[in-house]
Amino acid sequence: MLAARKFGKKVTYVNPSQWFLDNQGTIREGLYIGDYIHLTEKGYECVAEHLKELIR
Repeated sequence: MLAARKFGKKVTYVNPSQWFLDNQGTIREGLYIGDYIHLTEKGYECVAEHLKELIR
């Protein structure tokens, strides 16, 4: 739903789901603690790396 919404020229929707999945579509090991809601340090590093690329 968010991808279809128009936010204006200064906002771009990015779906981060692929950042956390391997080639088979399985959640990559070590990015979440056991509840699969909260990120581990490695998970936050993954987010930070992708955000850095988007900002550039």
